[in-house]
Amino acid sequence: MNRLQKMAWFNLMIIAISLGLCVGATTVLALLIGMPAALAGFVFMGFGGIIGISPIIFRKRRKPATFDERDELVNHRAVLLTYSVFWPVFSAVCIIPFLVLGPKGKIPVIVLPLVLCGVMVVLTLVHSTAILIQYGRGGKDGK
Repeated sequence: MNRLQKMAWFNLMIIAISLGLCVGATTVLALLIGMPAALAGFVFMGFGGIIGISPIIFRKRRKPATFDERDELVNHRAVLLTYSVFWPVFSAVCIIPFLVLGPKGKIPVIVLPLVLCGVMVVLTLVHSTAILIQYGRGGKDGK
């Protein structure tokens, strides 16, 4: 497995753990203290910040040819797909509240970090999944 594949699997695992902790904590808190305060369970989405250090964890070693042209092409296509998904998701996140609440509606402040976390999860899922799909289910180094 090459560096991109390791990073993609790591990112998917972190997202799964973050979402699991978030949903679990929010559910338990909702049962114990009620719903508005239960949104504190979303603090576990902060665990997803570990994704930001995945390039450090899986940094390039001083080995010859650890990242070839095919790896660059796979990453380029994954980034292009992620960018292409970003704009429709971002547009929907901006327009849907306007359509639901109307021009004079108000959005609670708690929605803003939830939108940020949601968009981060979607984009990381798209990027990591695109990398893994492009390498396929092959053996060593995606061959």
